[in-house]
Amino acid sequence: MFMQHFRNRIRVQKAVSRDRAEAKFRDIFHANPAASLLLSFPEGQILETNAAFCALVGRPVAELIQRPIAALGVWSDLENYQQLVRRLHQSDSVTSFESSFCTQTGDTQGVLLSAKVMRFQRGPQMVITAIALPAQSSSLPAPPPPP
Repeated sequence: MFMQHFRNRIRVQKAVSRDRAEAKFRDIFHANPAASLLLSFPEGQILETNAAFCALVGRPVAELIQRPIAALGVWSDLENYQQLVRRLHQSDSVTSFESSFCTQTGDTQGVLLSAKVMRFQRGPQMVITAIALPAQSSSLPAPPPPP
């Protein structure tokens, strides 16, 4: 009887600790000034996004949540997105990954992003944090100046 009570108490304490950790993560996620996304992994369904991401792509959160990122036209190059997912399958973390997002107006915004697969109670999820690159910033060589 005592051991069962002890095990139950430990289980409850772990659940409370996990809930607090997830609440802290959620607060940091939404307060982050960098564009941030939380997607199911590997499916890519957007589970959460912060205001910075919505501002970057010019779309309201309601238009993004519970939809697959590949179907939204947000990622300007789906092969680039698939490359990110492949790299995350190999190692749960990718940093300094250059990509670009499409805005609602059709413009393309270059970004430098980091992504990590995290194991939550709801299953594996991909956390992406991106910062917008200046217009001329790219790993590609700049075009020559006009004559």
